[in-house]
Amino acid sequence: MDRGIERMFEIGRRFAEEQFGDRDLPFALALHPPSEDGDQRNWHLHLLFSTRPMVRTGDHEWDIGRMMRREIDNPDAFEAMRHLYAASKPRS
Repeated sequence: MDRGIERMFEIGRRFAEEQFGDRDLPFALALHPPSEDGDQRNWHLHLLFSTRPMVRTGDHEWDIGRMMRREIDNPDAFEAMRHLYAASKPRS
């Protein structure tokens, strides 16, 4: 894998860990290549997260929070996260 693409994934992973993992919110991050007939520079990330905290307590065992983190589930919060992610990326 290209070093720049690896770096893209690492930046996304670090962002997700800071925004969600540090709050015990589970997340999944996927790096997608461009389509065969698309712009070959279009590598991009998809981030899925839960607003319900979960903490691993054992192998395949989780303590699942009762309260959801609603403060991050609204248009203003998504806009703020978008700006935080953009600010977390190094300038070329």
